[in-house]
Amino acid sequence: MKKLVIIIVAVALLALFLGFNPLRYHLTEERINQYLTERADSKKFNRDIEVPNVAKANIKISEMVVEVGRREPNLVQFNAKANLSLTSLFGDTQTELTFTISASPYFERDKKAIYVKSIEIIDAKTESNRVNRVMPLLQPILSEALSTYFADNPVYDLNPDKSIKEWFAYRYGTGINVTPGTVTIFFGR
Repeated sequence: MKKLVIIIVAVALLALFLGFNPLRYHLTEERINQYLTERADSKKFNRDIEVPNVAKANIKISEMVVEVGRREPNLVQFNAKANLSLTSLFGDTQTELTFTISASPYFERDKKAIYVKSIEIIDAKTESNRVNRVMPLLQPILSEALSTYFADNPVYDLNPDKSIKEWFAYRYGTGINVTPGTVTIFFGR
């Protein structure tokens, strides 16, 4: 019996020493970006937005990269590029839109996924001065469209088949904490 206790303690200490903490799962910024890239073709943001009697735009995101907790604690920041087709009082224009959004991540236990809320557009620019003049009108509508998109599409969907730690997060995840470069999922009942 004494040998069994010693073996259990030794295995537990070895697991902690090797970085296996059974009470949390660390999800790296790189893994989240890989997930966003893998699902980009199937669930790409492609929306039509409109300012009545002023402008209509189609925005299709071509690239999106997330920074986790680097600029502000407990927030993620997305840097994105999109193709923008705009019809406005100033004429028709096609240009590339680059924008940065800040959002608050949260763990949706029932859906086994990480989502974001409180979307705020920090910066939005195009290569066209004509389009930049109408961007202040389009930003609130774009922000609402992004909020709707992220309410339906997780930033990361846990997959129990990827690893034993992700299986634990999938099965027992209860909440998250954001630190620079990492989202930590806590386990519990």
